[in-house]
Amino acid sequence: MVGIVMVAGNADTLERVKWSVAYMRSQGTTLPVQVYHFPSEAPPADAQIRTELSELAVELVEAVGQSKDEGKTKSYHLKALAVVQCPWREVLYLDSDSIPLRDPEYMFDSPSYLRTRFWATPDYWKTSANNPMWAILGIRCRNEWEMEAGQIFVDKKYHLDVFLLTQYMLEQHHYMFWYSDGDKDIFRWALLALRKRWGVPGRWVAASALAGNTASGWCGHTMTQFDAYGDPLFIHYNLMKQIPSGIGRGFSWGKMKQMPLFNTFPPERKHAHANELPYSDHDLALRGLGDVDVDMLTDADDDGYARAPAREEIRRRAARERGVKANFHGGWISALCIDLNYEDPRPESVRKAEEAHRDSLRETRERLEREWEDEKRAAEEAQPPLPEPRKSAALLAAEGAEKTFEIGNEEGSGVQPKWDESPIEEIWWRDDPMLKDFEEAIYNLGFVPSGQGF
Repeated sequence: MVGIVMVAGNADTLERVKWSVAYMRSQGTTLPVQVYHFPSEAPPADAQIRTELSELAVELVEAVGQSKDEGKTKSYHLKALAVVQCPWREVLYLDSDSIPLRDPEYMFDSPSYLRTRFWATPDYWKTSANNPMWAILGIRCRNEWEMEAGQIFVDKKYHLDVFLLTQYMLEQHHYMFWYSDGDKDIFRWALLALRKRWGVPGRWVAASALAGNTASGWCGHTMTQFDAYGDPLFIHYNLMKQIPSGIGRGFSWGKMKQMPLFNTFPPERKHAHANELPYSDHDLALRGLGDVDVDMLTDADDDGYARAPAREEIRRRAARERGVKANFHGGWISALCIDLNYEDPRPESVRKAEEAHRDSLRETRERLEREWEDEKRAAEEAQPPLPEPRKSAALLAAEGAEKTFEIGNEEGSGVQPKWDESPIEEIWWRDDPMLKDFEEAIYNLGFVPSGQGF
């Protein structure tokens, strides 16, 4: 049994649920949907939203044994409770402001989900080594992306304990809420406490933004989360709903910053596939996508070797993701936005050693080229002129060494990236087959970009 679980009730969250489910239904989703709410947040019996949700085959469910904490704008622990109480074994949990771009049911058959039975999406941040949770859980700090819990696929036969522990942590130990910046990372803490691994998308999260910059710069207000194969699947507009005005139909989303797929070297500047479903085995075998879990990326070194063995293209990804940096900006005279940048993640001593090696390769090649040019001039000036001399074996070797170094694939490493070049791509939504029609379609369903609450 498979179904979709959401939680809503405060502010305009039920409206957001309506837009998300309406879009899913327009894409062919037939999965049952339950929306859990606190008893105090039940809409009136004659409320229009009840009728609208019923027409979308959405069931409103009152959470059993829970009441809202009136001291908070929302009570995050309802997420875990809803997954525990829902009637299905396999569940897609969705935040109310997360919209699947197409029927998400195929993800229950993706390789990483089938292997781990828990699949979740990354956040922009990493947990500090000073966070007390590492000591509480008895785990050495892990260099990995935090979890963005707006969309989770889970098989409760294997991971019901994760949600029971998450519920316990949030209900009985409220300090964990602060250590994880809300609920989002509590699921990761529970997984780590139980020593479990989980599947992750085939591409790191992208920052989708307005078409033009705000007063403070690039304005990423939406997390675009990818599927197991590296294609966009979820539009999680978590910052957009906090923008009070100034956006609307035709200029809500324009472009995004994303990491490329590292299925080739250099990485291909395109999606994992041509948007056909189901994905063919041949297509996936060529690209090496679809089966990535968190330990394949965690604690990666310069060559991408992490806590778990992984294919070469995954190691390339692990090595490059170490240099991605997200930052908040704005929030006073403009919208609160996210921007993505890239920094060489290696120590300064390593970077200087590479620069010295690059200089040495260039100097050797230039010296041998000068010697070759001298030989050519001597041959031209000879009487009679002599045939142009060939490049020496040493010069050919020097040219080859410099070339392989510059494309970032030195012999023997297989994964060494070109560190001084940012891999982050800027993509226009209008050029992406998965995204180009989304904005018009969601506005046609009555979407309103800004809301009353979180």
